[in-house]
Amino acid sequence: MNEQVTKKRDWIKNAIIVFLVIMLALTFFSNTIMNYSLPEVSAQYTSSGSIQAKVRGSGVVEAGDPYTVKADSSKVIESVAVKNGDHVEKGDVLLYLEEGESSELKDAEKTLEQMLDDYRQAALAADIDPETTDKILNGNFTSYGTFKAQIDALKNEIKALNEEISLYEAEIAKVEAEKKKAEDESGSDSKALRVAYEAAVAERQSAEKALSSAVAAAGKVDAGVKDVLTARTALTSVQALVAEKQNAVNTIKNGTAYQQAEVMRSGYESALAAAKTDLEQVIASGTGNEFVNGTDGQTRQEAAKEAWEKAEKDLNAHLQSPVYAELAAAEDALADAQAKQTTIEAVISADSALTSAQNKESAAWKAYENEGPDHSAAISGYIDVIGINQEYVNELNAKITEKQSVLNALLAQMSQENTLSAQLEAITEQRELISRLQETAVGGNVTAPIAGTVQNLYLTAGNMTTAGNEVAMILPDGKGYTMEVTVTKEQAQRLNVGDIADIQNAWYYSDVTAVLRQIKADKNDPANNKILVFQIEGDVSNGQSLSISIGQKSANYDIIVPNSAVREDSNGKFVLIVTQKSSPLGNRYYAERVDVEVLASDDTQSAITGDMSSWEYIITTSTKPVEAGQLIRLAD
Repeated sequence: MNEQVTKKRDWIKNAIIVFLVIMLALTFFSNTIMNYSLPEVSAQYTSSGSIQAKVRGSGVVEAGDPYTVKADSSKVIESVAVKNGDHVEKGDVLLYLEEGESSELKDAEKTLEQMLDDYRQAALAADIDPETTDKILNGNFTSYGTFKAQIDALKNEIKALNEEISLYEAEIAKVEAEKKKAEDESGSDSKALRVAYEAAVAERQSAEKALSSAVAAAGKVDAGVKDVLTARTALTSVQALVAEKQNAVNTIKNGTAYQQAEVMRSGYESALAAAKTDLEQVIASGTGNEFVNGTDGQTRQEAAKEAWEKAEKDLNAHLQSPVYAELAAAEDALADAQAKQTTIEAVISADSALTSAQNKESAAWKAYENEGPDHSAAISGYIDVIGINQEYVNELNAKITEKQSVLNALLAQMSQENTLSAQLEAITEQRELISRLQETAVGGNVTAPIAGTVQNLYLTAGNMTTAGNEVAMILPDGKGYTMEVTVTKEQAQRLNVGDIADIQNAWYYSDVTAVLRQIKADKNDPANNKILVFQIEGDVSNGQSLSISIGQKSANYDIIVPNSAVREDSNGKFVLIVTQKSSPLGNRYYAERVDVEVLASDDTQSAITGDMSSWEYIITTSTKPVEAGQLIRLAD
């Protein structure tokens, strides 16, 4: 029994010892096992020094100053004489065109005919005397100097008349002041009587104007009306005419034909009203969709509507009867006669009003004259003087109106002649266009306007040319190609005009060179970018894409790393540096991200700047993808 217990204890002791040995071995080898599962990285310390960076970019080759050839007319192309890349001399045929008139020539000739017609009509319609019209039709226009001299003369005459009016008006104002002084010195009631008299004068003057306007209006409806006397004579005649026209209307209305027509119209109107009522009742009853006969034919609503439309048509047809047209003409004639009578009667009425105003003025003057006998004679004299001066002013104003009318007519003639002159000039240009188009009607081929190389042909045989549209593009002799590449301002600062760029895949091109000729601002981003303009020579064509690299000046930088150390993601460019932490099992290495900006680079190295020292240990390559904060192991 004791022996069995001893054996059991030995077995437990041996098991514990084996377990501890295994745990100790795992502890000692865990670091090695974990290291084999971590990414292995290669790293090196940053350095300082100089870099001659390369600016790389691509652009599209463009012809230096291409010449676009345009067609003069619309014709069918018989054949194409050249192909892209051919060299042509000035005058060489590019496209052979069919002979004959072009559509532009036909349209130009029609346009000329219309322009000539418009010109003749405008000349005849102008408010110009016949002699001047004949001169204009022959292309003889009054010179600007002649117009200016006449216009200046009229303006000077009007100015002199206005100055003369100013003198008379000054005299009137002076006499008015004397008259007012005399009136103020009259009796106590003279002022009120003077005001009443002046009101009567104003009323008389208004009545005179009203009579003049009435006579003028009556003269328009009856040329014989010149004054009140002729208006009274004309009124008798027009009253007889009104009676005659009224009698004609009454005769028609009292006639059998009109009475019968009215009876028939009443019947048609009643039938129309009944048909409308029937239609409304059918719609309101909700039975409009029922058929009139059985299950086919018209519905009740369709039949009612047809009856209503027929009644309306019958009434309208009846209203076109001759008797109604005759009555309408008679009533129109009566209305015209009545309007004429009203206009002439207005003259008689205005004359009566003037007579009343004159009597009122005379009475007011007598009352005023009796109240102030001491100054009435002087006041009367003042009034006479004012009246005489006012007559002079009126005469001068009439002369000004006449001169202004002549001036306006002269300005109108000048404007009309300018318009006609512009039309005639346009006609001359149209004739010149027709002459040019006629020259191309026979053998009007498209030729090269300059010597150079054909770059593009836009049309082929059988196509139709259109006047003004592009048919080909020629690169003139002596004009090269250019290409633009956008770079940063920092990159541009390290380049000079005259630098020669290397063409990427140069073996593919034959003798192509690119020389930097200009550094200019980028209009789209002038604060940050520049545009490099290269002169391209060699075997290239317009629109071809090229990639180039060009060396910058050598510069010194504090932090330089291999190009493989610079990484980039959506947040920008960065590098991974090696950081170290101590642990019970030894040192551990981690990757730490540092955002950087690349200042310059060549084929192997990049100069960078960021939140880091100048002697960091930078990860260059790794056996597995590495992320910031991840454990790593260093390559031996």
